[in-house]
Amino acid sequence: MLSSATVFAVPSSLIASVKFTYGDWYLGLLSLSLAVLALVLLYRRISLFVHSICVTGKLTGWHESPEIGESRGISYWHPKVTFVDLDGVSHEIIAGAGFNPKPKMELGLPMSIRYDPACPDKAKVNSVLHFWSPPLVLFMLSACAAFALAKKTGIF
Repeated sequence: MLSSATVFAVPSSLIASVKFTYGDWYLGLLSLSLAVLALVLLYRRISLFVHSICVTGKLTGWHESPEIGESRGISYWHPKVTFVDLDGVSHEIIAGAGFNPKPKMELGLPMSIRYDPACPDKAKVNSVLHFWSPPLVLFMLSACAAFALAKKTGIF
């Protein structure tokens, strides 16, 4: 009969064959850091999702953001959305995700907005691109760094 220690035992040949160098620790630290950042961001997004109210806002304009691609002359266009909270106060947000080229969306287009009533100025556009993709991208980058570490150390 096999004990639980036998089932989860790692072959000593695998442990002996894995050699960590100084550079490998950077990959491990990078992977771990990105995973922690992704978890924190995911927690914040889930918290906002649970405690938020969904309202309909309107596209009121575009915010040009040349900082990202300034050296190549590239601009990203972020939607400006105005919404009215439950207290009747109007707020304008600039969405985090930008587009290039500038989309040809009509001004006044309705957009779904999620906001926490305690802090309506930190509202988010309620779409997969604007709401859920940042933690997903961080998780993917973390997985890439972990895979590179595993490949470099000979685990894969």
